[in-house]
Amino acid sequence: MPDCLSPSPLPPANASVTGPFFPVLSRKKLLGVLLLFLLIVTGFQPPLFAGLDRQKEPKESLAKLRERADQLWSEGKKRAAINRYLEAAKLFEQAAQAEEASDKPRMKKLVEQLGQAGYYYYKGGEYDEAKPLLERDLAIRTERLGLNHPDTATSLNNLAELYYYRGEFGKAALLFKRVLIIRKKSLGPEHPDTAESLNNLSLSYMKIGSFKQAEQMQKRAMAIREKIQGTNHLDRAESYNNLALLYNTMGRYELAEIYYKRALTIWEKHLDPDHPDIALGQHNLAGLYFTKGAYDQAEPLYKAALSLWEKKLGPNHPKIAVVCNNLAMVYKATGSFVQSELLYQRALTIWENKLGEDHPGSASILHNLARLYQAMQSYEKAEQLYTKALTIREKKLGSAHPDTVTSLKELAALFKVMGVYDKAEKIYAFLLAFQEKTLGSDHPDTISSRYNLTQLRQRQEKHQAK
Repeated sequence: MPDCLSPSPLPPANASVTGPFFPVLSRKKLLGVLLLFLLIVTGFQPPLFAGLDRQKEPKESLAKLRERADQLWSEGKKRAAINRYLEAAKLFEQAAQAEEASDKPRMKKLVEQLGQAGYYYYKGGEYDEAKPLLERDLAIRTERLGLNHPDTATSLNNLAELYYYRGEFGKAALLFKRVLIIRKKSLGPEHPDTAESLNNLSLSYMKIGSFKQAEQMQKRAMAIREKIQGTNHLDRAESYNNLALLYNTMGRYELAEIYYKRALTIWEKHLDPDHPDIALGQHNLAGLYFTKGAYDQAEPLYKAALSLWEKKLGPNHPKIAVVCNNLAMVYKATGSFVQSELLYQRALTIWENKLGEDHPGSASILHNLARLYQAMQSYEKAEQLYTKALTIREKKLGSAHPDTVTSLKELAALFKVMGVYDKAEKIYAFLLAFQEKTLGSDHPDTISSRYNLTQLRQRQEKHQAK
């Protein structure tokens, strides 16, 4: 996908949906995403550019901007690269608007301009505005080339990536699956782009809780990459990182640590010491240590990742929100509540501004902040944030998603602590009925819900007897 550091993790139940881990998404085939973004930024208003002569497109200026931006990006100087990407995006946007406004627009040229504009806006960390552009790009390619053409697959892939980053994981999985079918047929089952599609589909399956399918897809991607590129290629590190993320989510911590360390070893071998991907490896390993309760090992790694990303990406990039959220979890666990609250609030502000208040990542930060307030015995604040997070998760992830179930459990536990037994009982009873139907009566989660409901009712009886 567009960037190997995109904040779209799926941590264990006691963590947030936005961290403590980053999946590594494919670096290729994003040419369509950001260019498409351009048209929407100006609101599709051709009159603004009607006077531009499409023959006077500043090709040399664009070429130099792209070359310099790509160079900076590859060197890990992402903050400087972002500024140049945004400059290029504006120029491509103007060119696309002029093409659209002309009497006989060249559709091939228009699609190229849309794709590149969207690409550079994406590189600049702007996601929301890309959607209409990507949809238009896909519509044009489908009409002109057909649904099964490799270029149409690229547009499908770009839109799928956008859905993924917007937290619409089910939609992303459907599109990635279609891309995989097209690429296997047109490029072959062992092509690097086929491996990319397997990787992306694996990440989407992981986000919707289909862990077995996610593992199968990631292992297939890893086998293809090892056969084609060897064991020390950067794409191999991507597969290691994502497989480690999956194993960590599944609670298989020993395997997760092995693969995180393999990924970090490859990055350290091939990249400069201050490259953002080095911070990625530090960040993900810190997340594993956090999960294992090794907070003294997790804290310095999170701080190192935060410092490097602030330097490379600026203070308000979504990746900063993720690491702030995760460092806040460490501070909460060690009793540093004031530091934890400040970091959660900073993470929430960045995330909501960049990806929206109803993004699953926003729900995760809200949920984590609610936990902090509960630990501080600020129960009214905690209830308000738990409820808001639950609403977002039900809407975006569905009632059966593990994170939605976690929100229900936490809210019920809060009501129990507050002595609001009737509300807690309703939630526990709902969870038990739901889990008996979907998981079976002997599943550990079902047994846990049955125990919670029984304990609550016994407490109610004692309370009423007094």
